[in-house]
Amino acid sequence: MSPPERMKRVPTSMRSYAMRQVSGLLEAAIKELRNTAHTRDAEAIHGLRVSIRRLFQALKTFAQYLPEEARDGIEDELRAVIKAAGRARDCDVLLEMLADSDVELSVLHQQRTELKRELLAAIQPLLETSLSKRWRSGLGIPAR
Repeated sequence: MSPPERMKRVPTSMRSYAMRQVSGLLEAAIKELRNTAHTRDAEAIHGLRVSIRRLFQALKTFAQYLPEEARDGIEDELRAVIKAAGRARDCDVLLEMLADSDVELSVLHQQRTELKRELLAAIQPLLETSLSKRWRSGLGIPAR
C-alpha cells in the first residue's frame, strides 16, 4: 500500500498523548458531575462512577507526566464523591434486583433518597468552583 493510500501517522510524544487523554477524562468527569447533580438518576450515577474511575486510572497510568500534588489533589476531591456514588449505585442495583419481588421496598427507597442527598452534598462544593480551569492549571494542561 503506498503512503497516499494509508493514513500517515504524525509522531506524538507520550507526554502529549497523556495530556490529551487526561484532558478528555477531566472534562468527562466534570460533565458527569454536573449531570448527576441535575438528574441523580441511576444511569447518571453509574456514568459518574465510570468517569471518575477512568480519570483515576489515567492519573495513575500517566503519573510520570503529571505533578504529584495536583494528581493527589484531584483524587482527594473526588474520593468522597466516588464513595457516595458507590453507595447510591449499590442501592440502585439492589432496588432493580428486587423490583419484581414481593419484598417491601419502602425502607430501601427511603435509604436511596438519603443516599442521593449525600451524593449531592459531595458533588455540590466541586461545582461551585471552576474545576476545569483549576484542575487543568494544576496538571499543566492548557485551557480548552
